[in-house]
Amino acid sequence: MASKGELGILPMATDHARTLPFDLYQRYSVVAKLASEIGKSKGRKLKVLDVGGCAFALDGIRRFLPISEFLADAFVVVLDTQDCQFPNYVVGTGATAPFADGSFDLVVASDVLEHVEPDERGGFVEELSRVSDDFLVISSPFRQDATLLAEQILWDYITSALSVQHVQLREHLDLGLPDKEQMASLFTDKGYAFVEFPSGNVYRWLDMMMARHYVIGLPNGREIVSKLDEFYNVSYSQLDVASPGYRHVFVCSKRGTVNVLENIRKDALAKTRNVKGSGEAEPTVPNLMMALLVLRHSIAAENEHRQQIVEKERHVAHLETLVSQQEKTIADLRQALKDYADNLIATRAKLELTESDLKRIKSGRLLATVMRLQEIFRGRLDARQTN
Repeated sequence: MASKGELGILPMATDHARTLPFDLYQRYSVVAKLASEIGKSKGRKLKVLDVGGCAFALDGIRRFLPISEFLADAFVVVLDTQDCQFPNYVVGTGATAPFADGSFDLVVASDVLEHVEPDERGGFVEELSRVSDDFLVISSPFRQDATLLAEQILWDYITSALSVQHVQLREHLDLGLPDKEQMASLFTDKGYAFVEFPSGNVYRWLDMMMARHYVIGLPNGREIVSKLDEFYNVSYSQLDVASPGYRHVFVCSKRGTVNVLENIRKDALAKTRNVKGSGEAEPTVPNLMMALLVLRHSIAAENEHRQQIVEKERHVAHLETLVSQQEKTIADLRQALKDYADNLIATRAKLELTESDLKRIKSGRLLATVMRLQEIFRGRLDARQTN
């Protein structure tokens, strides 16, 4: 097992951090490095605010604070809308942060901006800068062709192959991703110094996301996903900074602490050069874009084919229902016909019996009449003979 400091494991991260979802690990590993660099300039324990920092565990039920796995040496407050019970946790929104001006050395919003309404994003960033005494870190997927296409492909895959919806991704598609140039202009207009760099190559992000969502549906899928994340986190995450990035990180200094920003910029550039010069075969952007387009069309075609099958199955089921109803109607008619025939036979038998009775009755009455007449004639004959 690799020790901390080897491969991609951050020295300041806990053992549990290595099993976090790879994209969550990427976000907070960046925050941890930035906090370390900023902490050197302050020479004391940092006061950090993490906005939107309450996350769900892999089981989708339990919640935890990811930043606590990375910044054990800082005083951290987490602000989020979720109702959680944690020390130094405040329920609220970054749009109206319940803190005084300049309350924190560092304010962080990792992959939060894209979930803010587009017309409220500028005010959101200004509010975060208000409660920061100096540094502000905002990371987000920003609008670019590769990211838009990758998210759409992932959405198509999840909805068609897994028949579920990804709530966060749905918000990305509904609200639209932030504009990177507008973010830069916001800091420039305020006169803030800032640096910006990519985090998480978009093609690898798509590969990992699709792999995770495929594996999660397997037996023991969550355990496998946890191991997949750990493998990526400890072996590759710290090198995954090649452009085009899935997300970009803005590090802003209100006080113009350019020496810290310059160190951050140099570190980011060095890692980007290391990736590009590592000898790893990197597909060209046009080829990858074409592959993503082909994949998306394939997913769309598969989804359409599945829909056609579903419609045909519904039609067949409807026909089977009609046939079943017709068969029941025929069976009911046959039973009614049988009952009618049985009733007819019984009625005929009763009629024959009645006719027989009538014949007997009629025969009996005729015999009685004849016998009566005989008695009368015999009586009259006897009377004549006597006279």
